[in-house]
Amino acid sequence: LITSGYLRENAADYEGFIDGGRTIEQFCQCEIEPMFKDCDHLAIIALTNAIGISIRIEYMDRTAALHHGWFYDFIVDKKLPRHFFLYRPGHYDIIYKA
Repeated sequence: LITSGYLRENAADYEGFIDGGRTIEQFCQCEIEPMFKDCDHLAIIALTNAIGISIRIEYMDRTAALHHGWFYDFIVDKKLPRHFFLYRPGHYDIIYKA
């Protein structure tokens, strides 16, 4: 719900990234608010901006990756990520330091 609220409050910044001619309202109702839906890039950007925390998502799939794997940093306020997630198709796990 945090992501949905943030997208609605900042609709002008995000509406150009929604496909299918849907409004922010329709996108949130169909893609953000329902349970058991994978979050996409837009949803992650909105969530990290809403809570003000940078994160890194490490991707685990069957593609060959250089330099120990594929990852993407979602940076907020130029702060390096301190929270890490592993994405396996259809699922995110929190990565904890040992």
